[in-house]
Amino acid sequence: MHWFYFLVAWSFVALIAWNIWAMIRDSLRSARKLHQVPCAKCQFFTGSHYLKCPIHPSSALTEDAIGCSDFWPYNQ
Repeated sequence: MHWFYFLVAWSFVALIAWNIWAMIRDSLRSARKLHQVPCAKCQFFTGSHYLKCPIHPSSALTEDAIGCSDFWPYNQ
């Protein structure tokens, strides 16, 4: 009967390890996707806490901003 407890304990450890791996994998995927958001390099981006983008205020700095048709690169 001790082998059953041993098996249950290692199954629990494997399940925890799998969940940690899945969390890390999903976090990396999300980070890669959010690095594609062009808002910080846009001419219309204000950086203000109240109004980040006057053209698309609800989608600024979100995944919806990827491929924004109103993106103008900021030229210094």
